Amino acid sequence: DSNLTVTEEIIYDFGDEERHGIYRDISREHPESASSWYKERYLDIEVISVWMDNVEVPYETDESSGNVHIQIGDADKTVRGRHTYAISYLVRGALIYSPETEVYWNVTGDRWTVPIRAARAVLTAPKGAVGAMHSCYIGEESSTESCTVQGLGEAVTFESRALSSGEELTIAQEIEPG
Repeated sequence: DSNLTVTEEIIYDFGDEERHGIYRDISREHPESASSWYKERYLDIEVISVWMDNVEVPYETDESSGNVHIQIGDADKTVRGRHTYAISYLVRGALIYSPETEVYWNVTGDRWTVPIRAARAVLTAPKGAVGAMHSCYIGEESSTESCTVQGLGEAVTFESRALSSGEELTIAQEIEPG
C-alpha cells in the first residue's frame, strides 16, 4: 500500500550535562516529483510512539517548517548520561515508481548538529517483496559515496561509516509488486 512503518533507535550520551531530551527532524519531502508543475508532493508522517529507556515519554510535534519536528522529553525533568530513544512512525506514500518500485528513504536526515558514530537501517518486507537491486548513499546531499549492504530476501541491512554533522544515510531498495 506504499506505506512504511519506521522504528528508529537513537542512543545519545549527554555526559554530565543536564538536558530535557532530544529532538528529531524528519523530512516530509518526497523524492519523486508531483504529476503537475503546480502541485507539491509530500510524505504524510504520523508519530505512533516515543520511548526513552523502554518507557514512553512525552513528545511534541510541529510541522510548520515543512518537516516533522519531534521534541522528545519532559520540560519539567532533566536527564544526563546515556539514554536509548525509540521513535515509531508511519510514513504514507513512501514508495516511488520510476520505472521500478522502490523504497527510497533518507534514514538519518541532515539536520543533525552532532556527529553520528554509526547508522544502520534494516529494511524488512514480506517474503518475495524485496527485489535484487539496492543502493546506499552516505555523505552530504547528492553524495555518491556508498555504504555497506548485506542480506537479501526478507531483510536487507544498510550500514554507514561515522557521519559528520550535516551528512546523511539514504537507502534505495527495489520492491517486487505483489
